[in-house]
Amino acid sequence: MTDVVAPQTDNATTEAPVVDATVVTEAPDLAAQVAALTATVASLNEANKAAQAREAAATAQAEATRVASLSEAERVAEDRKAIDAERKAMVTDARKSAADKLGIRAEALPLVPDCDPRTPEGAKAIEDWAKANGWAIKATAQEAANPLLDMAKSATGKLADVLSGKVKNPMITQDSLKRTYNA
Repeated sequence: MTDVVAPQTDNATTEAPVVDATVVTEAPDLAAQVAALTATVASLNEANKAAQAREAAATAQAEATRVASLSEAERVAEDRKAIDAERKAMVTDARKSAADKLGIRAEALPLVPDCDPRTPEGAKAIEDWAKANGWAIKATAQEAANPLLDMAKSATGKLADVLSGKVKNPMITQDSLKRTYNA
């Protein structure tokens, strides 16, 4: 390559800037740079994994030391908290399942009484709330009468065999019947 110089005009009032383009004689070794960066990333990942492992070990050791220093009453209290948290999670799941079975909308779930639906009192409280708050119940779509089912019930002969699936006819399918009868 050669240096590129912008053309200059004879007009003394305007001067065009001179552009100096340096010639690159050696292309950088991109493959070597990529390999070096890949090696750096790999070593950083290994260092990160080792640091995470050290942190997990230190946390486990600190927890073991803390548990060993607890008195019996404190251990019982911690166990009680863990059991209560697990029970609360189970009640929440059961409450959500009961609300789903009753058709209560997800938006209304926080308003449902906070009780255990596995007990008779809790189940009754949720059912009573659902009856009193009809706005919270999902609207159920009425099943539309399907003319194909009526046709299949009243059909006789070869059409009944095709509609029941006993005989396969490539000309008559459920899709073609739906299009024909706008079902």
